[in-house]
Amino acid sequence: MKRHLRTPMLVLTGLAGVAGLAETSLGADYLGKEFPNFSATDAITGAEISLADLRGKAVVVDFWATWCGPCRRELPNVRKAWRDFHDEGLEIISISLDRSDKAFRAFVAGSGMDWHHVMEGGGWRTRLAVKYGVSSIPRMYVLDRNGVCVADKARGRRLEAAIRTALAVEADVPARADLDPETARLVERLTVARRELQRAMTPLQDVTERLSAVSGVLDRLEAAMSSPRAVTAMTPRLSRIRDELLGSRRELFMLGVLDEYDATALAGEPPDVALLRAAADEMLGATLAASDQMNWVNAALRRLGTRVISRSASAEMLGREIADLHDHALLLAATWCAPG
Repeated sequence: MKRHLRTPMLVLTGLAGVAGLAETSLGADYLGKEFPNFSATDAITGAEISLADLRGKAVVVDFWATWCGPCRRELPNVRKAWRDFHDEGLEIISISLDRSDKAFRAFVAGSGMDWHHVMEGGGWRTRLAVKYGVSSIPRMYVLDRNGVCVADKARGRRLEAAIRTALAVEADVPARADLDPETARLVERLTVARRELQRAMTPLQDVTERLSAVSGVLDRLEAAMSSPRAVTAMTPRLSRIRDELLGSRRELFMLGVLDEYDATALAGEPPDVALLRAAADEMLGATLAASDQMNWVNAALRRLGTRVISRSASAEMLGREIADLHDHALLLAATWCAPG
């Protein structure tokens, strides 16, 4: 349901928002990324809730409103998801764009919506709707056990499929609400270190995907380079591949993965498949080696997370180990993230 100038609209539980017609923001793209945290008061129980406290569980963030027809029609799917998956670790946070507290409470009480609710009476100016750029409802985000958004328009049959995907992800840590305060602080430090690694790995993963694609094209072209005529026909395509490799080499140099920047081996005309393949293999090997090192630290963080939860050592000792791995993650990020 799209927002109109004079027609009221309905929002079903969720996070994001529109700040009025003149200042409406475009919704951010959270798919495949860690969903930004928020804290709020549960409108029904009065308890404080936050996404951070629910880490370790799958979460549906559902923007809705009692006056929204499509939201009402979607409600049976949401109730079914709650019944089917709550015991497996699903939580739902419904964020209402209602203005009337009375209408909101009456509807929730009579509709079997036995999950978390946020209702601040702001309509389209609701704080969380503005924060997340929600411009239409119903809008449902599905987050996996580590807070990563696996679906941003999960309605109808897509909702159940997205929840199953989210629940299948192995949690780095259990829900914060299940931890004592000291352990929760240690878990937060582990989470920060993991974020540094994710930030470091993103540009490397992008380059690796491009180089893998180039390698695949070279595999297909090699058989066709059997005659001078074929070479002439393929030269424009090979030139584009060479340009791609030169760009990747420059980027890898900026990332610190390649120690030197030497493009002379790729400068000849016409381009040669064997030469291009050797350059692609060299660069792909460099990115994989860098990723292997970061994955090692990531695995070490996971193992340390298990020790933190079980408290197999003193908090002081665990804190020192976390600090060491965090410093390592920062060093990797500084080494392999492009300046700026």
